[in-house]
Amino acid sequence: MLCVAGGILQLPVVLLLISGEHSIWRDAALAFSTGVAASAVWWAFFSRYAESQGKDFLERELTQQRATLSLELQLNRKLLVEEMEEGAKRWRDSGLPRDIYAATEGFDLRFNHDLTEDFERSSRYYFCGRSGIYVPARIILRDRRAPRRLEDVRLKVIDPLGVVAMDQAIRDRRGRENNRSKSDDELRAEIVDHLLMTIVGLWHAREHVRGTIRVWHESTSVVKRIELFEHAVYDANIDGRGTTAFPSTGCWAAGQPGYTRIGGEFDRKDQASASLEISVSTERRELDKHLERLGCDPGRFDELWERYRSKYLQRMEKGLPRARALEIVEETRALEEIGSG
Repeated sequence: MLCVAGGILQLPVVLLLISGEHSIWRDAALAFSTGVAASAVWWAFFSRYAESQGKDFLERELTQQRATLSLELQLNRKLLVEEMEEGAKRWRDSGLPRDIYAATEGFDLRFNHDLTEDFERSSRYYFCGRSGIYVPARIILRDRRAPRRLEDVRLKVIDPLGVVAMDQAIRDRRGRENNRSKSDDELRAEIVDHLLMTIVGLWHAREHVRGTIRVWHESTSVVKRIELFEHAVYDANIDGRGTTAFPSTGCWAAGQPGYTRIGGEFDRKDQASASLEISVSTERRELDKHLERLGCDPGRFDELWERYRSKYLQRMEKGLPRARALEIVEETRALEEIGSG
């Protein structure tokens, strides 16, 4: 604006100072002043226009940036919420069992199908419970075509000479419907017989294990029944609150917190009052010595094995094929239902 005012005001000054109609100096000064005034007017207009356009440009950019930022915030907020929900779901699922099996009095086909499948994919079998009466039968009847050889078997069972362990076992067993009329002595004899048959059965099962079978007798009460494999662990509470022969059981897959927590229990041997290692190289006198320690005459070996074979091994021989075929039967039924529909 100052340039415009200066260019216009210099015209009358030039006309007053320079006289003569045809003075060359007057014409030159007049032309110069006119050019300065015109240029000043043009630049004033251009700068004003440029300022206006620049302001509009900045406002458009700011508006666009706000819109972009708002969209990104909405997308990031949505992604953040989805990530939090997915994380919460993973943590929730990691704490839940892979499957749950209801308590039952008889041979549960679904439970035995799943457990056998995990067993035959595993090179180790860890058991914790009162007697482990079915463990030898599972080892003997394990599919020889299984992809993994069985190398490490561990059992934590009660010590029949442990007062605390036996008292707890008797209370638990009395809680079952079919045992409430039995005396403590009868229940004690049954528990001891199961332990002895388990040891004898493991001796016959040693040829099916490439490595070693380790047995630890616990002097304290054993209130859980656990079967752990490489890919899963089956945990049943047997603290006496259930009245069925086979309590409800939860199964956790390897990698879940439950699997890690339960697996650590087989590294503790501080409560073991006696132990036995069985392999193909173990001498028979080691077994006899252990049986004597449990209060059993080694001369009963054949009798105990015959009882185990007829009562438990034959029962599993009949049940496991049906359990293995369960998936095929269910698939066949599903196809038949689809075809009939």
